[in-house]
Amino acid sequence: MTKIAFIGAGSYGFTRRLVGDLLTYESLQDVDLAFMDIDQERLDRVETVISRLVTGRKLPRPPLFTMDRDRALEGADFVVNLVKIGMLPPSFMDIDLPKKYGLKQTIGDTSCVAGVFRGLRTIPWALDFCRDIEQFCKTNAVVLNYTNPQAPLVMACASQSRVPFIGLCHSVQGTTSQIAHFLDVPYGEMTYAAAGINHMCWVTRLEYQGKDLSPRLRALIR
Repeated sequence: MTKIAFIGAGSYGFTRRLVGDLLTYESLQDVDLAFMDIDQERLDRVETVISRLVTGRKLPRPPLFTMDRDRALEGADFVVNLVKIGMLPPSFMDIDLPKKYGLKQTIGDTSCVAGVFRGLRTIPWALDFCRDIEQFCKTNAVVLNYTNPQAPLVMACASQSRVPFIGLCHSVQGTTSQIAHFLDVPYGEMTYAAAGINHMCWVTRLEYQGKDLSPRLRALIR
């Protein structure tokens, strides 16, 4: 039986979509699920929607919803990290403080000064998190990380912990899907190659039916 623990599970949209996707796999119909968040109100909202998703499924036990991280991690095979340290107030400061001195940023969760700020908040927490995983999870437990800044976080944890810490994001798929929409081509038939790190990635090849789409994209941008 596989146990998956969601830490920072109050991230409602991500948690709901991830669990919905997981439950479509035949091999995960008997999965043991645990959800942890430090905010009881957010955890209650997630419990409501997850309970609906698992209704009628033959899970080994009801999903666990808890504010106790150690309890959620106990015996887990996989840990999904969705934590955002400080929630929204520090994120606004990440953008507003540099802006005061003339530096404009976009989302500010990975690169530039805002990304550094977020990394300084998040990396110490993540290293402590890895120590708990080593203590409470199964020996070969794997972390699937959705928390930003992705690349610095993965590098820090990989260098300081034996826990496999894998970064995941939908940014490449999301961006190329938007490009396909802009160019009015079927996304499933478009081919592309991308290189770089999370949120700092370049599309190096973009084709449809063997033809290079980059001239059309450049013309559209102009």
